[in-house]
Amino acid sequence: MTGERKCPECEVIIKGRKDKKYCSDHCRSHANYIVKRVGDEYIVNMIDTVLKNNRKILLQLNIAGKKMVKKELLLEKGFNFKHYTTIVHLPAGGLCFYCYDIGYSFINYTDVILVKGKH
Repeated sequence: MTGERKCPECEVIIKGRKDKKYCSDHCRSHANYIVKRVGDEYIVNMIDTVLKNNRKILLQLNIAGKKMVKKELLLEKGFNFKHYTTIVHLPAGGLCFYCYDIGYSFINYTDVILVKGKH
């Protein structure tokens, strides 16, 4: 082994300082871009999975189109209240949170009303 170091991006022999990782700024920048892009895609996919799960739970519980359920039931089924796609301000006050086309609104701390349809 000659001790030559190769750029992890383009495999060109690296010349210069011993702690240098890439052969050029272009290769360093491209490597960092790929790491960030893959990281962002992972986060987006993870959130999308949570949103789809939330929507599935709402659909299972709300077959009729409008139904009142306990917040505890949603939590037991794995519903995540931190993720939603849209918030709508209701005319009577309050908020309706949507997971795509299925919404829910808090009546009080323990009761939630589920609604189907566009906002």
